[in-house]
Amino acid sequence: MESRLPRSPDFGSRHPGPEWMDLGLSESQKRLNYHEIDRINRFMGVYEALFRTLVRVSKGYAHKPLRILECGSGSGASMVALLKKAQKRHLLWEWTAVDVDPLACALAKEKLANAGLSNQARVVQDKAERVLATQGPFDVMVGSLFLHHLSSSEILELWTFAQSHLRLGMIWDDLERRPLSFYGFRLLSFVLDFSEVSRHDGALSILRSFKRNDWISMAENSGWNSWEIKKKALAGRVIFSATTQHL
Repeated sequence: MESRLPRSPDFGSRHPGPEWMDLGLSESQKRLNYHEIDRINRFMGVYEALFRTLVRVSKGYAHKPLRILECGSGSGASMVALLKKAQKRHLLWEWTAVDVDPLACALAKEKLANAGLSNQARVVQDKAERVLATQGPFDVMVGSLFLHHLSSSEILELWTFAQSHLRLGMIWDDLERRPLSFYGFRLLSFVLDFSEVSRHDGALSILRSFKRNDWISMAENSGWNSWEIKKKALAGRVIFSATTQHL
């Protein structure tokens, strides 16, 4: 595929994309890409940061089990990692993972079965809005490395719609659009011997990701007034959480 990485990256605005992953890859390329995403998430401690945020947002909440909807769940690596952490803490979580890609859903189901967690989660091949509308309300909506695949208008539509279908709020882990993240990832991807697809899409993902003002604008324009931004500085990652008005 033709590279979509600009020779002189513009960090002032989001790159329009798309990534190779969004254009369609072979099954073997997808499997490897999902595996390498999981590797870097574990390397950067992203799952632990997401877990702590989920625990904080739901602290003291009486509804049990906690109903969680994961958007763009991919191979299910984040779902399994977080459910294992919840199990160790004796937390009652009911997880619904949503993705439009049939291979991703098949891999997620396989991971759940291998981890012995099939009774705590289910995988749905669909769009998040449709699941929210037909199977909600959920307590929390989460997503890891998903939002940057969407256009700003698609994010606005999802966030606006989600408000009336979530009891507690939403949590997003994504990338930070800055030179250090971009060039740092390019170096790290060679050190970790990533595939060409992961090296390309990882760098492009950063150019499609967000700065602080982007998060604030998206929240305000979609009606979320109670939110928090936490940076995982060395990882070039951001955890954005927003809570509903009726807490």
